[in-house]
Amino acid sequence: MSHPLHQGNFPGWMSLYLIGLSPVAEGLGLLALGLVQPWGEPYWRRRRRAG
Repeated sequence: MSHPLHQGNFPGWMSLYLIGLSPVAEGLGLLALGLVQPWGEPYWRRRRRAG
C-alpha cells in the first residue's frame, strides 16, 4: 500500500495549467464580446431609420 502523500496521488502541472487557462480563455471571450457588441447598435439604428 502506498503512502497517501506519495507524488503519484497528486495531479501534475498540466492540471494546474488547464485550470489556469480556463479563466484566461473566458476572460478573453468576454473582452471580445464587450468590444464587438457596440458595433451592432449603430448599424440597426441606421437600418430602422432608412427602412
